[in-house]
Amino acid sequence: MYYVNLFAFSSPSEKFFSGVFRYIDASLDTVNWDLRKGMPIYQEQMKRMKNGFSSDEDDRNGTMTRILPPSHPLYCPNNGALPLLDTLYEQVFRRKPDDALKRDPKRRNILFHTFSQYFVLQFFGEHFNSTVTGSQLYGSDETTRRELRSFVGGKLRTECHPNNEHYPPQFSLVEVLSMVFSRMWSTWSNGPTRWFDRVAADARRRDSNGWDVLNVHHRRAMGHPLLSMNQALFAMHTMWVREHNRVCDELAARWPAWTDNRLYDAAKRIVVGQMMTIMINDVLNVDGNMWPLKYDPQVHQGHVLEVDNFAAPMEMLLTMMMPSGLPEWLGKTLFGDNSQVLKRGMSKTIKYMVEQQMGMMRSNNDGAVTEPLTKILMKMSRENNVQSFNNYRTYLGLRAYKSFYDLTGNRKTAEILEFLYKNVDNVEILTGMITEKITDDIVPTFTVMINSFIVNSIVTNPLYSKTMWKPDTFDGDFGFSIVKHASIRTFICNNLHDECENDEYMDLAESHANRFDEPQFFGFGDLGVKSRD
Repeated sequence: MYYVNLFAFSSPSEKFFSGVFRYIDASLDTVNWDLRKGMPIYQEQMKRMKNGFSSDEDDRNGTMTRILPPSHPLYCPNNGALPLLDTLYEQVFRRKPDDALKRDPKRRNILFHTFSQYFVLQFFGEHFNSTVTGSQLYGSDETTRRELRSFVGGKLRTECHPNNEHYPPQFSLVEVLSMVFSRMWSTWSNGPTRWFDRVAADARRRDSNGWDVLNVHHRRAMGHPLLSMNQALFAMHTMWVREHNRVCDELAARWPAWTDNRLYDAAKRIVVGQMMTIMINDVLNVDGNMWPLKYDPQVHQGHVLEVDNFAAPMEMLLTMMMPSGLPEWLGKTLFGDNSQVLKRGMSKTIKYMVEQQMGMMRSNNDGAVTEPLTKILMKMSRENNVQSFNNYRTYLGLRAYKSFYDLTGNRKTAEILEFLYKNVDNVEILTGMITEKITDDIVPTFTVMINSFIVNSIVTNPLYSKTMWKPDTFDGDFGFSIVKHASIRTFICNNLHDECENDEYMDLAESHANRFDEPQFFGFGDLGVKSRD
């Protein structure tokens, strides 16, 4: 089993991670040591971030926190050394018309990107809660949860289409959800970010790019309003609705006397457990990690740091929602009204997502498809006086970059940033994220922040606790086995009509989690892109 040298960092200051392992018993056997050594690093980082959390002084709802306080009082003039946003976007973010899309070096695809985005949406619902609850699937309040249920056999509501496939029902069939969504939008609008309203408003002005997220004819009754933002998220949500209903059928076949409520509750616990298992064991292991992640609650129990529940900080919203580069033509085919998924069918849609390699989150790689969201996030960062990129690195215990070339590793990009920012300490968090150099011996700041948050939200979840990680929690050995053995392969194949009969769907590479020394080429089942030609 191969692992990278955890301590091959670019500077002595970044070796602070080694202190984490003082808390781990040196007598652990080799297998358990391999399993445990990646996870505490992210937990320690999450603990560092949470220690600095503070609430925005003007947040009327008290739900939005920060990792670092504002760089200066809100509503005061911004740092005069910062470049104009339009100039910054044109020089650093926008992909030039004649430039090719910079492809993801790990050859990850649109399906991978969509699974990650779908998972994190639950943290940015009505209450910005950091607990994994599956609220993007089941709803974040009781009214939504009830309206999404069929109250028959524990299942979620669906409607059958001519191709005999089931999808979430149209918005008009569950009109009461409009009131719930309006209340959620109002909550976001009252806070300092107002991020969803602003993306939606920009979408209406850019309908040709497929961002008309409020068009009622395209909307479906789902647990989070942003799931109608594009067809990829709609397809992913449909797969999870099908998985919930599939689990209900399996449970009902084994225990026909169970009531609707018992079937619903049992299936919900199982599905939430599956989400976490797939995210930490499959998805995060191809998400640019230097450290292997293979979470087994039985192995890790007693070695999980206690980091209390908290509201998702604004910096996480900015970085988690930052879109990867997408090819321009994709906006005309994948991003648009959800009727294209219904016409194409789920098998073809998933295959299409698998075959399309996602772009890198790099400078000059943002196209028209993702421009609206990128610009809104840039504006939010400025308006909320988010501190500089170097300040976040320093707070996380990472070495602050001393020059623009030190940050980027690219002379041309460094010259552009120097012209715009004058001093490397002025570089903003999103600009730093997309221009930071990529090397084998440096932990990307983006990875440290995001994965620390996600890993902590999973390993501290009550379902994974010592008292609940047992068959009884999942209504028996059958449900417990589903959670323990969940994988992206089984999740996808169990919910497509052809059940992955095509060999392309079965082209798996199970060893990907153990190798980090070169770009991987994965098959369908592990969220990778098509095989090497």
